[in-house]
Amino acid sequence: LSVLGVLVLFLCVQCFARLDLVLGQCDEELGEVEEEDCCQNSQYSYQATDGVCRSCGPPVWSPWSPWSHCNVLCGAGVTQRNRKCFGIGVSECENPKVTLQTKPCNGTCCEDKGWGLWLIWSPCSVTCGGGGVRRRERVCSSPPECRSACTGPSEERDACATHTTCPVHGSWSSWSGWSQCSDSCNSDVIVPNRERGRSCSSPAPSNDTVPPGNSCPGDEIQVQNCSELPTCPVDGSWGAWSPPGPCSTSCGEGLQLSMRVCDGPAPKYGGRLCDGPSTRSSVCQSACLGNTHTHTQKYKHTYTHNSIQFILYSPISHITNYPQRALQSVHIRHP
Repeated sequence: LSVLGVLVLFLCVQCFARLDLVLGQCDEELGEVEEEDCCQNSQYSYQATDGVCRSCGPPVWSPWSPWSHCNVLCGAGVTQRNRKCFGIGVSECENPKVTLQTKPCNGTCCEDKGWGLWLIWSPCSVTCGGGGVRRRERVCSSPPECRSACTGPSEERDACATHTTCPVHGSWSSWSGWSQCSDSCNSDVIVPNRERGRSCSSPAPSNDTVPPGNSCPGDEIQVQNCSELPTCPVDGSWGAWSPPGPCSTSCGEGLQLSMRVCDGPAPKYGGRLCDGPSTRSSVCQSACLGNTHTHTQKYKHTYTHNSIQFILYSPISHITNYPQRALQSVHIRHP
């Protein structure tokens, strides 16, 4: 028994700074300590495992509670009030058995009507489909002392349906896998891309409801650059031929040389070089000045300058800029 007494003596309780005698509640919690330590201050209170609030001070009565309503609505009845003893040794309160007082009363609710009429039903809690609820209320019109005349619930609830099909809003399916890149390499102008898609089908939006279902937000197709691909090789291509160069001889038949460059475009990134030669030659005829009878002339050209008419014979069918051309033979004729 002595061991058990020690265990009880050192039982921890919730300690509070004060006790509300009107409500019978502990207030302003201080923490969990042993009961003996908590009650070093007689103003403190504590709460043990049974949940009852007890005072650490000497026994004291709480104030009397207000008188209850008469226990009958009409005619002779009784009303009651009570009090409670708080403190260590609660049996030591003065007149410990006087915790309840009773006195006669007359009910004043002989003509009380109790509940008022039910109010109208509220709208259904849903606007489409089923599973909705509507509710209505009634108010007890009696004064507080006659509230017992209002028996039963103050609210009623009822299941309701709208007889309207709810719209089904669209939701996207999962993304498909990425497609192959549109090319195997990157060029200077175009970067290949790949695509993936999804459909508004999980579920699809309803079209036969009012209103119809919402479509899926966002894009149906995603495009991604294949920037990790290598650069495409650029094969070389010849540029335009240059005009023929000067004739290789100053008298008689020779050769003229034309050139072209592999820069339209130039090969790069491992592209192929241009095929074929970069030069070509053509036969040319140079006039031998001072010997008008050496060669047979094929074309006659007439040119007038400062009232002097020049007649030129040349193997070239069309000549411009006569003063810059080498003449094979010149015959001067005054007009």
